[in-house]
Amino acid sequence: IRSIGSKETIEHGVTLEDAMRGHILKVLENTGWRVSGKNGAAELLGLKESTLRARMKKIGIKKKK
Repeated sequence: IRSIGSKETIEHGVTLEDAMRGHILKVLENTGWRVSGKNGAAELLGLKESTLRARMKKIGIKKKK
């Protein structure tokens, strides 16, 4: 991470949204796409289920069928 003025950027052009998407996807894959409940992605990420679902919707994460 490089600090430029008051902004922090991740090298190689990775945005915060890209990093968040990758992390959420990794956790979802590790939980078998279980969003809520014991050992679900929301719990592991320290988020409420509704918050995780809202973030997934915002950044376009959907379970592939």
